Amino acid sequence: MDITSFWHMIPWNEILTSVGTLIAVMLALGNRKLKAILDETRTNGGATLKDQMDRIENSLSNLSLWMEASQHLSQRPLFKADENGKFIWVNTAMARLVGGGLEDLRDLGWISFLHPEDVNKVIKEWAESVRDKRKFEMEFKIQNVYTLETTKVKGRAFPIMNKTTNLGFLGTWILLEEIENENKPQ
Repeated sequence: MDITSFWHMIPWNEILTSVGTLIAVMLALGNRKLKAILDETRTNGGATLKDQMDRIENSLSNLSLWMEASQHLSQRPLFKADENGKFIWVNTAMARLVGGGLEDLRDLGWISFLHPEDVNKVIKEWAESVRDKRKFEMEFKIQNVYTLETTKVKGRAFPIMNKTTNLGFLGTWILLEEIENENKPQ
């Protein structure tokens, strides 16, 4: 076999593709990061990429549980709504404020806790905020279903967005007397 035949037998396309891919990865990650990834995926006792992904997933799950628990401990009424403006979660302070629970407030059930004088204006502003994926902020009255006590609140909600999608809204109903107390000089 002569040298020319030998060179033609080498799968150059595959080699060049592999080398090109390796160079692209090295340029994208930098040599240190690539070395770290290769070290982490070793089978000789090092953690595999799957092990690392499992640890990250568990950490995020635990973080989510801690965040939700801390939100329940908050004295400020909090809610989460989906991208369509339907409530999907409320904390304990919100349930106490209105005299209901998540099931009562879920979807658009929260509207039943609005004072009858404010229902239409709140629904209109909320719908526009949801449609436009923008901040909701307005003052209105709510009624506790058990005590029938009317309370003035300032509702605020912010859209939670990633680069392309509105994931939903995170909001609160702040008692107006709390706002007034915060603004008073000590």
